[in-house]
Amino acid sequence: MDFEDKVKLIYDELTDSEKDIVDYIRKNADGVSQTNIVDVAKQTLTSKSSVLRLAKKLGYYGYSELKYSLKATTAKKQKTSHDLIQNLQYDIKKTFEYVEQCNFRGLIEKMFNAKTLIVYATGFSQANCAREFANDLFILGLKNYFVSGEDNLAITAENLGKDDLIIIIGLSGNTQGIKDTINLLNMNHVPICSITRLSENYLNKHSQYNLYYETDRLPSFNVKQPIYSYACLSILLSILSRKCREYLLNTE
Repeated sequence: MDFEDKVKLIYDELTDSEKDIVDYIRKNADGVSQTNIVDVAKQTLTSKSSVLRLAKKLGYYGYSELKYSLKATTAKKQKTSHDLIQNLQYDIKKTFEYVEQCNFRGLIEKMFNAKTLIVYATGFSQANCAREFANDLFILGLKNYFVSGEDNLAITAENLGKDDLIIIIGLSGNTQGIKDTINLLNMNHVPICSITRLSENYLNKHSQYNLYYETDRLPSFNVKQPIYSYACLSILLSILSRKCREYLLNTE
């Protein structure tokens, strides 16, 4: 994962001072990738140890690795790639890098122990992926209910409790139409698993379990609406269903 992705995952855990350092690095990424840790500390009115502590909190071995990451990201941005296959390979690679850092155990145990398991998707394309995922869960013996539509989600939410689980699959995680329902689920202590693109968003802030996937905006020629690839969402859901199979094999 690059610098931006690492920050998104733990932004809420950063101190105000660390957020100031992050803000400076984001605004001056090219310069920071060429300068030393002392200069960064001086520019942010912090200390060398504060910058180093931030780097390690983000998962880097040290400041030098952080600099290398910024350089690699800058080099990628400078290449205006029209190789859509290469872009897809990059997104898949980043998705697997993220998955390797995940511990699925808690989520999977909750899926199998939930009194009622609900699968919901916020958009048409996400719903296509979600239906296949829900069907795959049925095949391995994990009963679940696929819910479609914001009104149906709201009605379903009224009947869920702390012993249930709802998996909400989206893109941005900021769908306005389901925020009231998310709040209701939180009020009733219903566990939520959010699955969104890698970003800080409303849904993952209000969920007990979070999974992320990479997505790439595709060129659109006849429509103004942005078009995104959900290939990595399908991969992530396939990985989750395979993890469920592994769980069954290991508990037999």
